[in-house]
Amino acid sequence: LEPLGYEVIAVSRIAEALDQARCAIPDLILSDVNMTEGDGFEFLRQVKADPLLRSVPFVMISSTYCDERMRTLALSLGACRYLFRPIEPQILVAEIEACLRERRESP
Repeated sequence: LEPLGYEVIAVSRIAEALDQARCAIPDLILSDVNMTEGDGFEFLRQVKADPLLRSVPFVMISSTYCDERMRTLALSLGACRYLFRPIEPQILVAEIEACLRERRESP
């Protein structure tokens, strides 16, 4: 994503991700379901419970939880997308851009 002009901040733990996001509110959060401590669903819950972060678009991606039940759960918790890996880079970028556009267009 960096060669396309996106600034990427990579972390592997929920607490670290929340600290980073609170220090500099990101335009979008892209999270794998699997994390070093906890999982992407717990991270999503904490982001959506935080008044500073709840409006940040949250995209989840997974190569291990690739079923509609997991997608439905993520979307019900507030994710704007739940993507299955492998994913073509241009499709990932299109999904990210769509989420950013939706955020700009929402009241």
